[in-house]
Amino acid sequence: MSEKKNLDSVQILRGVAALAVVAHHACQMVADNGPRPGFLNQLGHLRDVGAAGVDIFFVISGFIMVYVSRRAFGQPGAAVEFWRRRILRIVPLYWIYTTAMLALMMLPFAMKGAVFSASYTLQSYLFIPAFVPGQSATLVQPLLTPGWTLFYEMFFYLIFGLWLRFGQARTLVPFLLGVFALCIGSGYAIGLHRPSGIFLANAIIFEFLYGVVIGTAFLRQGAPPRFVGAACVALAIAAFGVSAAFPADFTMRWLYWGIPAALLVHGSLAFQPRGRLATAWVQLGDASYSVYLLHGFLTLTGGGILRRGIVLDRVPPDLLVLATIAACVAAGWWAYLLIEKPLTRWIAARFPSPEKRRAVSAIPEAGSAA
Repeated sequence: MSEKKNLDSVQILRGVAALAVVAHHACQMVADNGPRPGFLNQLGHLRDVGAAGVDIFFVISGFIMVYVSRRAFGQPGAAVEFWRRRILRIVPLYWIYTTAMLALMMLPFAMKGAVFSASYTLQSYLFIPAFVPGQSATLVQPLLTPGWTLFYEMFFYLIFGLWLRFGQARTLVPFLLGVFALCIGSGYAIGLHRPSGIFLANAIIFEFLYGVVIGTAFLRQGAPPRFVGAACVALAIAAFGVSAAFPADFTMRWLYWGIPAALLVHGSLAFQPRGRLATAWVQLGDASYSVYLLHGFLTLTGGGILRRGIVLDRVPPDLLVLATIAACVAAGWWAYLLIEKPLTRWIAARFPSPEKRRAVSAIPEAGSAA
């Protein structure tokens, strides 16, 4: 089985994770703003389980970072190049949507409850944890709400890049385990009354470690046997299903969602996607970053329309949830095609990798000797 096909299965999980998060927020939109919650919002705590898409994303991120960096450990310039690639991949699109959210907030008729703060806005752009102005002093999230996960991604990239330069692959897992434990302890020492304390004390960061362990095992031993993969996927689905029967305790999600997410990622490596349906899910995985960043604009707009009792409140709530999910996926897909892909191509041309710069400089100019 080719490694590319193995990674296609992981890319499909990206699509699943994005869809789960969208479904979670679509249900939340209807429950918080509509006249009736609908069946999906009353089916145990199923709505909360959609938030586990974030946990799947974090495990995948740990896995992918190990995979793409497998030959870079200890190499001069490896950390800088790693950070360069991750910043160019994550930051520009995040800044675009953060700017769009800032513009929306400044409109007098859009987000009346929002409080503008220059320092908070700057912290949102720079991935610095901060309390939301005018909200409870426990809510730490950026101007673009889904961006809170990117704060943890960037923090993980910072730590991972340092070990690329100074450490070895075989010691990566104990290093990350020690650093993450130290971070959590530091968070409690700083205090949960401060944004930095709340950020550091969140054990969700261990989910990156799960992915690193899976990636390390994959590089050493290859994909798991199909029966092991099937057992892992079945256990993960069962665990997610059981969690739907209980209220979500987000402080413990690194266990009751993180471990099933790890089983799901590890199990998926045993399977080779085939057919048009698999291709469609891979494409959704390709667009998952755009879907994730954009969908909040649609649920925010839909919630505002629902509160005002304009048309949408007459739509059956479950149908409205499904329509919102479809609209978010469609909008995210077009945003991927029209914004993310062209932006990625422009950045690749404008900020080429050292390998490409060396290749270009090696090409003889017209009229020169070959």
